[in-house]
Amino acid sequence: MRTWPNCNTANTSSDQVPTVIRYINPQTRAKQWGYEVVGTATSAEQLRWFKLLLQESTHLSGTPRTSSAKPLNSDFNTLSLLGNKFISQTFTPPPVTPARVTAQILQKLQISPVTVVSDFLKSVLETTKANIKNCYGAGYIRACGMEYVLTVPAIWSDSAKAQMVKAAEGAGFGSHQEDFHFISEHECVAAYTLNAIAPNNLKARLLHHLGHVNRD
Repeated sequence: MRTWPNCNTANTSSDQVPTVIRYINPQTRAKQWGYEVVGTATSAEQLRWFKLLLQESTHLSGTPRTSSAKPLNSDFNTLSLLGNKFISQTFTPPPVTPARVTAQILQKLQISPVTVVSDFLKSVLETTKANIKNCYGAGYIRACGMEYVLTVPAIWSDSAKAQMVKAAEGAGFGSHQEDFHFISEHECVAAYTLNAIAPNNLKARLLHHLGHVNRD
């Protein structure tokens, strides 16, 4: 898939879409996403790296390196990184990173990390289905029985994966392990690479290598 909303404005088509969101109306969650945001919104309005906020707060722990920096514990006390609703909890804020900046913006907007991930995934899913419908017709989607595979970092905890399940289900992907599955990013790269290599060539290379090993 290479067609994304507002992609022509960026003078390009791409196999990927920027993982960025801008909420126009936080109350209704009206938003722009992907190429709609790139080049049109200020950096202060752009939400990036929000997927990382699904990880446990212990992985975001740390303190600012500069002693003059204002502590931000109070800014994070009401931001729940582990649920779809805000639950009062106290934890040590991370150093100033793009993910931390996004967490601060979400705190002001009163939108949880699970919600913003779900909103982004929903936009990707709806756009993908619309493109398939345009190419093959509405009946194709109903007949083929679509199944989805989502990638997650290999180092993610079970808690973070559970939040990703909530986000995907909220985005309309269906039920986990029935309609969609997870695969680690490393496994995904390996599977894509093996699929891209011609099977006969791969077999020949392996046999050639084994032949050298046997002769040695």
